[in-house]
Amino acid sequence: MDYKYLPWDSEFFDRKTGIILPPVLDTNHLASLLSEMRTAGYILVYWSADRICDSDLDPLGGKLVDKKTTFGIDLEKVDLKKIPPPNTQPFTSGMPISRLEDLALASGEYSRFTVDPKFSYREFASLYRTWMQKSISGELADDILVITHENEIAGMVTLSEKDQVGSIGLIAVDANFRGKKYGQQLVYAALRWFLG
Repeated sequence: MDYKYLPWDSEFFDRKTGIILPPVLDTNHLASLLSEMRTAGYILVYWSADRICDSDLDPLGGKLVDKKTTFGIDLEKVDLKKIPPPNTQPFTSGMPISRLEDLALASGEYSRFTVDPKFSYREFASLYRTWMQKSISGELADDILVITHENEIAGMVTLSEKDQVGSIGLIAVDANFRGKKYGQQLVYAALRWFLG
């Protein structure tokens, strides 16, 4: 089967949700899959396509709402001596969780959940707050690093590692503290954590 049911998304958004698996499909195959999924009751469908544009989706009732680029770094080629030590610290239970939730919302400012008009702001905010809460609990992240400015959390990054691949889940700097290279410091801190 070229698609699968997403139980967590379906329950969270209260609409049957699935994902199309092949990253490349011709228009006829895509149309057939979407028709099959509609018949099966799917309301929301994700597709991480290699190349697509609105004109390809318009006749099928779809909409391009997000373009995503994944960046990768070969950590064996990273020279820690060339990376300045960042001014970050691990998130601890004494720090304000609400501050991290606000930063989680900032990290999703341009996500598909804010761009797609079929998602309400309430759904977007609930999703990103849940993402942060699950990161704090260790369910979605192995660690959270924060950067502070005059004792206020100015930015954060969530980090995880699986099968020797490190990933940044969420990263954000509060709008009031942008332009101070805090985002760069968070990325440097992530590199050091992954190499740790």
